[in-house]
Formats: sequence, C-alpha cells, structure tokens
Amino acid sequence: MILQTEDKLYYLGIYDEVIRERLAQMEEWGGPDADDSNTKLDWVAYITKHVGKALTNPVDIEVFRYQMIRVAALAIAAIASVDRQKKQRECLR
Repeated sequence: MILQTEDKLYYLGIYDEVIRERLAQMEEWGGPDADDSNTKLDWVAYITKHVGKALTNPVDIEVFRYQMIRVAALAIAAIASVDRQKKQRECLR
C-alpha cells in the first residue's frame, strides 16, 4: 500500500507526539542508564499499567489516546534498551 502525502503527514504527527512523550519520560525518569536497569518484565509491567489506564469506563477517547502515546513511547524505550544491551554483549565477545 502506498500512502498519500496527507496520510504520511498525519502519521508523522503521531510519531512526533510519541517522540515528545519519550523525551518527557527521559527527563522525568532518566535516560538510557535508567532504562537499562529495567528487566523485560519491568517493561511489560509499565506498558500493561498504561494499557489499563486507557480502559476507562465509560471510554474516554482522549484518555485512551494519551495512554496509547505513552505505551508507544515506552515500547520505544524498551526496544532501545534491548538494542543497547545486545550491542554491549557483542562488544564483550
């Protein structure tokens, strides 16, 4: 599927929101050093916590959307942490 320019701009706007959220998380909780102290279970717990916060009753679409941005930012943090740890292991070989 080929995305039209307006669709690409729409998604870029969402990605921008996720990156801004990630930067805010890094400011609040620390950067890579803090992230790398988390286990895989920690990351799943953080993400699950925010998925749970998204499920208000009745559904509040703004809360849902905000929490999904936070989930995406946390997923990026987890992926980056795993990549750094993998790179460290490879350097030790």
